Amino acid sequence: FGSREGVIRDVVLFDDEGCPTGSLLSGRAFAVEATIAMQEAVDDLVVGFLVRTPKGVDLFGVDNGVDRHPLAARAGQVVKVRLEGRMNLAAGEYFL
Repeated sequence: FGSREGVIRDVVLFDDEGCPTGSLLSGRAFAVEATIAMQEAVDDLVVGFLVRTPKGVDLFGVDNGVDRHPLAARAGQVVKVRLEGRMNLAAGEYFL
């Protein structure tokens, strides 16, 4: 991302049935899958996301480093990282 060691190629949001979606239902499970093309080798790749209000207030975030599970990736490798959670926010508009 910022360092360009990896380039985000795709991000897909999945609903609780595993279908790609553009919106989520409150109280339901979801997943976010990011596809990253590695430009350089990285021993401790951490991928995450934030949920924000339309005014830019961060509500919550998660990443694969939270539980000390960073990934090792080689230059030229395409990495897919899937993070799962539950949408425990009231109905409204949010940004991922």
